[in-house]
Amino acid sequence: MATFFELFCECKDSLQKYEQALSEARVLSLSNDTESGHLTAFVRFPRLVSDRMLREIASVITAQFGGSVRLSIEPRFDKSLCTEAYAPEIKAYLKKTVAVTNGFLEGSDWKIDENGVFAHLKHGGLAILEQAGCVRVVEDFLLERFGVRLQAHFSEETADFAGELQSVQQNIDKAEHARAAAAAVEQKYAPGAVVKKEKPKENAPSDEKPVEHVVKEGIGYYLESVRPIYGNIIRKEPMPIADIELPENDMETVPVVVWGRVFCFDEHTSKKGKHKIITFYITDETYSFMVSMVVKIEQSDELLDKLHNGVYILMSGEVKFDTFRHEYVIDPRAISTVEKIEKQDNAPKKARRAALTYQHVANGRHDPRKKIGGARDKMGTQGDCHYRPRLRAGVPRRDERRQRQNQNHLRRGSLFYRRLKRAG
Repeated sequence: MATFFELFCECKDSLQKYEQALSEARVLSLSNDTESGHLTAFVRFPRLVSDRMLREIASVITAQFGGSVRLSIEPRFDKSLCTEAYAPEIKAYLKKTVAVTNGFLEGSDWKIDENGVFAHLKHGGLAILEQAGCVRVVEDFLLERFGVRLQAHFSEETADFAGELQSVQQNIDKAEHARAAAAAVEQKYAPGAVVKKEKPKENAPSDEKPVEHVVKEGIGYYLESVRPIYGNIIRKEPMPIADIELPENDMETVPVVVWGRVFCFDEHTSKKGKHKIITFYITDETYSFMVSMVVKIEQSDELLDKLHNGVYILMSGEVKFDTFRHEYVIDPRAISTVEKIEKQDNAPKKARRAALTYQHVANGRHDPRKKIGGARDKMGTQGDCHYRPRLRAGVPRRDERRQRQNQNHLRRGSLFYRRLKRAG
């Protein structure tokens, strides 16, 4: 009885990765079919070897001989190795030999000892497997490979069909409820809006539940927080302020819907005392624009209670040329207050402190020369206005007009705060 490497010595170098399985393997016999060119080697292994590895070894040897001989290896093991460790190979053999077993063997539990082979099915199918002769197939398979006759036994769990149907129906109802809720959110707010759970803050009580908010990608405020304070409900989605297009001439208007933070707020009564003239700037961190509106005096009290510096608003109106100020402003038709989505900063405190040492001018709120935590001015804010940038040379006329307008915004904002400081 030759060893495996003695018989296939030409292939030893190609089979180095399988040396642990083949080093002590011995070839019991060979069966050669000259008509088909198929060679079967019956090999005894001192340890369990999977059928997958045997197919890989056979394919290496077949390729080594140029495909002139197709080799298959039939393993033989000692009966002491017949344990639960070989259950995956038994299941694979059953699936390959008896087609109806597919699905019924998934998740099944196997126990193999001297008393027999016991397989417990988790998904039913006991009658089908018994009718297909799976018991005899398992017994013959183990006899062939281990040389021992063990009686096979199959059992199955008692199926609670009523409970399973109820569980399935509950899952269907839950999915339908979730679909209806998602459709209701989109119908109420906007297509693409979803409900998002926000984790409690670090210093929040441990029993505090996550807060649910309606959000949509690309919109920086909670959709359920929209509260009209002037005009009708705004249905359209906001656009970036930087994308606002100015009218072609001073007689035209351009409809816009924007959102952002209010700053440089000012209001005063008209000369006749019948109207309130309200002006402020709005920024969404991409650009800023001046807003000017005239409200009847009897309607102004409720509006002024909710419209002030620092509040975030959603606004619908028209861009037009203000002949009094000689610049383009937004004339609002509807205003709603909104709650900005606060991004959670999970970075360490030291890292946050280092990142916020100096503020840039892009958000239009802070003086870059002031440090965080420095002395606050008399208005309770740290320079809540823009700084005047330089104009770029060689730009189109429309862009130059926008730059001039931005300069006027920044200049007026700075002068406004200087006057307030002197008055304070």
